[in-house]
Order: sequence, then C-alpha cells, then structure tokens
Amino acid sequence: MLRPSQNRDTNFQSTSPAATLVAVFLFTVIFTLVATQPATAQLLTSVYNFPFTGIDGVYPVAGPIMDTQENLYGTTAYGGIYQHGICDGGGCGVVYKLTRSGSAFIPSTLYRFAGGNDGAISFSSLVFGFDGALYGTTVAGGGGSCNYNNGAASGCGTIFRLDPAEDCNGSLCIGTETVLYRFQGDQDGYFPYASVVFDSEGNLYGTTYQGGAYGVGTVYKLTQTDGQWVHSILYNFEGGNDGAGPIAGLTLDQSGNLYGTTSGGGAGGWGTVFELSPSGGNWNRTTLYSFTGADDGGDPAAGVIFDPAGNLYGATTVLGPAGSSGTAFQLVPSNGSWNFNLLTGFPAYQGGPQSNLTMDTGGNLYGTTYPNAYYQGYGSVFKLARTNNGWMLTPLYVFPGNGSEGGGTFGSVVLDQNGNLFSAAAVSARYGQIFEIRKPGN
Repeated sequence: MLRPSQNRDTNFQSTSPAATLVAVFLFTVIFTLVATQPATAQLLTSVYNFPFTGIDGVYPVAGPIMDTQENLYGTTAYGGIYQHGICDGGGCGVVYKLTRSGSAFIPSTLYRFAGGNDGAISFSSLVFGFDGALYGTTVAGGGGSCNYNNGAASGCGTIFRLDPAEDCNGSLCIGTETVLYRFQGDQDGYFPYASVVFDSEGNLYGTTYQGGAYGVGTVYKLTQTDGQWVHSILYNFEGGNDGAGPIAGLTLDQSGNLYGTTSGGGAGGWGTVFELSPSGGNWNRTTLYSFTGADDGGDPAAGVIFDPAGNLYGATTVLGPAGSSGTAFQLVPSNGSWNFNLLTGFPAYQGGPQSNLTMDTGGNLYGTTYPNAYYQGYGSVFKLARTNNGWMLTPLYVFPGNGSEGGGTFGSVVLDQNGNLFSAAAVSARYGQIFEIRKPGN
C-alpha cells in the first residue's frame, strides 16, 4: 500500500511522529530514486507490462488477486480515460484482468474510472464477493469536498462493485460498475486506502484514513438492506492511545471480531494493532499492541493476518533493529493478552512492507518492500521461512530500478497452486508491470 500523501480543504495534522519518513507521492519517487541494491539470484518474469498509451492503466500500486482458474485481477492508480485537469490529466485508473492461457496471460480492461461519481484512483486490491462480482475502493472521486494530493483529484472516495462483462470486444471487457457508497468527508470518514472484507452474512467492513468524529480515521460497516447498502461507523479513532490513521484493511476471525492496524497514535505514537469485538449492538476496541519506534518498528501501513493456530502476523514500514527500515512481527495470544515477537528487521536498502504479508500452506511468509523516503531504492520481494531457530529472511528479488525491470513494489503477493508468486511493480519502463517469480524447481 502506497503511503498516503494528500490534503483536504481543511488543515491536516500528521498522525505520526514519523511523518518526515513517509514516502513521497508516486509521481515523485518514480523519477528521483537511485538503485543501490545487490543482484539477486532468482529470476523475475514480467507477466504483463502496462502500455505507454496509458489507456489500459498505469501504476498498479495494489497487488493482484487470483481466481480458481488462476486468472489475475487488479487495479491501477492512474491511466484509463484521459481528462484534462482530472487525476493530473493522466486518467483515474482502471480495473484489469489477466486471463491465464498456459504459461501466458491475456490482458483485458474491465473498467475505466471517469473520476466523477464512479470514483478515482484505486490503491486497493480487489476482493471477490459471494455473488462472483469484484469489490474494491477508490481513494478519491464519488463526492464530497475532499481534495486529494493537492488537487490531483476531488472527492472523498468510494466503495464499488463491478460485474464482469458477458461479451467482450477484444481486450475491452467493460463491466457494470455500481457505487455502493460515496464518502462525504466528514463524520463518515474519507480516503479509504484499503479494500473491504466480507463477513459470513455478506456485510462489508473497511477503514478510512481520515475523517470521522475526531478527524483521524474510522472503521465502517456496509449492510445490505432491501437492495440498498447502509453505511455505519463502528469506531472513530481519537488520535491518542487508541491510534490514528488506519491505512490497511481489516481481518475477521471466526467469531466475527475485526483486527487491523493504525499507522499512527498509540501509547508510543508509532501506531497500533487493534481488535474490535461486537457486544450488544456496540463494538468494543482493544489495543493489542502499541509500537514504540524502537526494535519493533513503527508506522504500520500493512494489516494483520492469522495463521491456523490463531497467531497474528504483520509488518511495519519504518525503523526496527539497527540498520533496519521496517519489521515483520508476530502477536501470540496468551491469557487474554498478546505477546509481541520480532521476526525480522528489513535491511534499509530494501525498506519495509507497505501491504499485508501472505502465508503459504507451510506457514512461510511472503511480501514486498519499498524503501521510505530517507533511503534510496526500488523495493524487493522476500520470503520469511520458518526454521528450527526462528525465521530466515531471504530476498527473492531486489529491483535494480532500471528502465526494463523497474520497481516500486507496494502491493501484496499471491501464490498459485504450484507456489509461484505474483505481484505488481508500479514502475516498469515507467508505467508498471505484473510479475512472476517461479518457485525453484517449477
């Protein structure tokens, strides 16, 4: 997940003491960073390079998702419909599909955001609904008086549903988009960076980075009633010990409790891991961990995931042990509390993860990193393997940042049935790519 850099018509106060380390906006980092990483052994293959025309999208910040046929779906932050003065004139993003055909992938464009009521600029991964449709969010567009990234786009963000097209004209397969909710930028929150999550009853849950009763973010719920989606606030962050500025989305457990992170606030001011539990029509918030900005890291932009034993795993974007810039961690439930375990600190030239970790069937973790603004680099893809002595960090690929291989890895990874890894690089020959790293032996 790309770290936020935006403003609103009202003054915005940073929610984190590490604000000076927050990555600058995408268009700036693309052309200014210089690669300093060593070479890596594993081969990265480009599955799809987004074309220079931009009509089919540019800058895929979020990682793709995969269906049962191993087709890939995702969003781009920009590209699509060119409109002067809207989304910096470069288009407001697209929804794409890459259809698997043997070892190849055939691209198609499922939707192009127009930047108005339909939404603009998606940094979120997509999710599949029970109805087979695709669901996601845009950080801008939709309505309200929000001013995203110094006027690059207006509107406070949307939650959308996309029905796949039944008939396609070549690579153009424009589906039917329905906006489920348009944020107004006040008490209901604004700038939903992360995607949504479904519960077993088909309700949707998510976070907004700003807005709400105290201006520093919310947790919301969308409930479908008589064919309409009704928005409600489950929690308003206050910006103190409870946290502030949730960038990541939420994770549900089997009991319907919600888990997530805030990028700021908490007892140490460096972000939190929190739980929201339903109780008699209300939701009770519990801080599971407050980051200190020391060896544990700080400013988590990634959310948390569960393993089968009920432990939580997540990552921070900055700080950590000496020489680190970001961490991966584990939270283990113990007698009503949670114990923090540091899994690794990431080398400064690799940076910290910006999005959720992915776990394979063997309990190993995978993800991407992108250096914060203090360090130079173009990011990496890594594996954290379980060993008898803890966890071993292996960089699967470190982006050199040249024109052909690019970099800018903000999104999560997805694994196919053979253990091959797929993700997105926002910068490749300047426009972005979807790439594959094959599991050794495949």
